[in-house]
Amino acid sequence: DKQVAQCVAIERQFLSLLQADCTFPISALAQTKGDGYVLQTMLASPKGECHYAQVEGKQVNTLASEAFTKLKEAGLRGLPNVENSNYP
Repeated sequence: DKQVAQCVAIERQFLSLLQADCTFPISALAQTKGDGYVLQTMLASPKGECHYAQVEGKQVNTLASEAFTKLKEAGLRGLPNVENSNYP
């Protein structure tokens, strides 16, 4: 199914941008919405704080980077692909 494949691709792009593996406290859920997609993401800090970003659009190739940018703008630092330091 093309739509399911696109959703999985969006989720994987997001995880790839964060260089996340199975031990990373993160989630990504992409779903179809009308003729576009919505991506909901969550990143948990070691302190137990959850940070969320949601983006919508028709451009499959930009949704992951838009969500990644929203997390950075929220003040998250130390993400593997943002800085070379430990996640706060």
